[in-house]
Amino acid sequence: MFDPKWGVLAVALIVFAMAASYDMQLGYAAGAGLGMLALIYIGIRYLFSFEPLQAGSKRGVLANRLSRLTRNRRKAAKTQRLNEEEFDQQA
Repeated sequence: MFDPKWGVLAVALIVFAMAASYDMQLGYAAGAGLGMLALIYIGIRYLFSFEPLQAGSKRGVLANRLSRLTRNRRKAAKTQRLNEEEFDQQA
Protein backbone atom coordinates (compact mmCIF):
# COMPACT_ATOMS: atom_id res chain seq x y z
CA MET A 1 0.00 0.00 0.00
CA PHE A 2 2.64 2.53 1.08
CA ASP A 3 6.27 2.66 0.13
CA PRO A 4 8.44 1.87 3.21
CA LYS A 5 10.52 5.00 2.68
CA TRP A 6 7.59 7.16 3.79
CA GLY A 7 7.44 5.37 7.15
CA VAL A 8 11.16 5.86 7.64
CA LEU A 9 10.82 9.53 6.69
CA ALA A 10 7.95 10.03 9.14
CA VAL A 11 9.91 8.44 12.00
CA ALA A 12 12.95 10.58 11.17
CA LEU A 13 10.87 13.75 11.25
CA ILE A 14 9.27 12.74 14.56
CA VAL A 15 12.71 12.11 16.07
CA PHE A 16 13.89 15.48 14.73
CA ALA A 17 10.88 17.25 16.28
CA MET A 18 11.42 15.51 19.62
CA ALA A 19 15.12 16.41 19.63
CA ALA A 20 14.39 20.03 18.68
CA SER A 21 11.79 20.37 21.42
CA TYR A 22 14.19 18.93 24.01
CA ASP A 23 17.26 20.99 23.12
CA MET A 24 17.74 23.45 20.29
CA GLN A 25 21.40 22.53 19.67
CA LEU A 26 20.45 18.87 19.55
CA GLY A 27 17.69 19.82 17.11
CA TYR A 28 20.23 21.62 14.90
CA ALA A 29 22.49 18.57 14.95
CA ALA A 30 19.58 16.25 14.11
CA GLY A 31 18.46 18.58 11.33
CA ALA A 32 21.95 18.70 9.86
CA GLY A 33 22.16 14.91 10.03
CA LEU A 34 18.79 14.50 8.32
CA GLY A 35 19.82 17.03 5.69
CA MET A 36 23.01 15.12 4.93
CA LEU A 37 21.09 11.85 4.71
CA ALA A 38 18.59 13.51 2.36
CA LEU A 39 21.39 14.77 0.12
CA ILE A 40 23.01 11.33 0.03
CA TYR A 41 19.64 9.73 -0.78
CA ILE A 42 18.93 12.24 -3.57
CA GLY A 43 22.42 11.72 -4.98
CA ILE A 44 22.02 7.95 -5.06
CA ARG A 45 18.54 8.26 -6.61
CA TYR A 46 19.89 10.63 -9.26
CA LEU A 47 22.82 8.35 -9.97
CA PHE A 48 20.70 5.24 -10.51
CA SER A 49 17.42 6.72 -11.79
CA PHE A 50 17.53 6.45 -15.55
CA GLU A 51 14.66 5.70 -17.86
CA PRO A 52 13.82 1.98 -17.71
CA LEU A 53 13.59 1.64 -21.48
CA GLN A 54 16.45 3.97 -22.34
CA ALA A 55 18.65 2.50 -25.07
CA GLY A 56 21.76 0.91 -23.63
CA SER A 57 20.69 0.93 -20.00
CA LYS A 58 20.89 -2.30 -18.05
CA ARG A 59 17.35 -1.82 -16.83
CA GLY A 60 16.09 -1.43 -20.38
CA VAL A 61 17.90 -4.56 -21.53
CA LEU A 62 16.44 -6.56 -18.63
CA ALA A 63 12.94 -5.18 -19.23
CA ASN A 64 13.10 -6.11 -22.92
CA ARG A 65 14.43 -9.57 -22.10
CA LEU A 66 11.68 -10.16 -19.53
CA SER A 67 8.95 -9.12 -21.96
CA ARG A 68 10.43 -11.34 -24.67
CA LEU A 69 10.62 -14.33 -22.30
CA THR A 70 7.07 -13.76 -21.11
CA ARG A 71 5.81 -13.55 -24.69
CA ASN A 72 7.63 -16.79 -25.59
CA ARG A 73 6.26 -18.62 -22.53
CA ARG A 74 2.70 -17.58 -23.30
CA LYS A 75 3.14 -18.67 -26.91
CA ALA A 76 4.54 -22.05 -25.81
CA ALA A 77 1.69 -22.58 -23.33
CA LYS A 78 -0.89 -21.76 -25.99
CA THR A 79 0.78 -24.13 -28.48
CA GLN A 80 0.90 -26.90 -25.87
CA ARG A 81 -2.81 -26.46 -25.08
CA LEU A 82 -3.69 -26.61 -28.76
CA ASN A 83 -1.58 -29.77 -29.21
CA GLU A 84 -3.23 -31.41 -26.19
CA GLU A 85 -6.70 -30.57 -27.48
CA GLU A 86 -5.82 -31.94 -30.91
CA PHE A 87 -4.44 -35.13 -29.32
CA ASP A 88 -7.61 -35.53 -27.22
CA GLN A 89 -9.80 -35.14 -30.30
CA GLN A 90 -7.85 -37.85 -32.18
CA ALA A 91 -8.12 -40.32 -29.31
